[in-house]
Amino acid sequence: MRHILILLSFFMAPLAVLAAAEMPQGQVVLTIVGAVEKTNRGPFDPFDNALAKAHDMTFQRAYAFDRELLEALGTKTLSVQYAGWSKRCRLMR
Repeated sequence: MRHILILLSFFMAPLAVLAAAEMPQGQVVLTIVGAVEKTNRGPFDPFDNALAKAHDMTFQRAYAFDRELLEALGTKTLSVQYAGWSKRCRLMR
C-alpha cells in the first residue's frame, strides 16, 4: 500500500504545481506531498492524516484535493501491476 501511495504521489505531484492553490470545498479525497511548490493546507496532523501516520509518513507541505478540484484537472489514467498481482490495477477518473 505504501508503494502505491508513493507512486501516486509521483504521478500526481506535477499536477499540484499546475493547479491554482484553491481550498477544497468538499471532502478531501487526495493529498499530495513531496516537492509541492503551491500548498493549500498545513503540515502533517496525526489525527487528520491517519493513513499517512499508519505508514510512518509525515510532511510539512501538502496540496489537498476534493473531487471538484480533481475533476478540474481533467481525466488521467494510471496502471499499476506489482509482482504477484494477478492483474493490473487501473486507476482513472
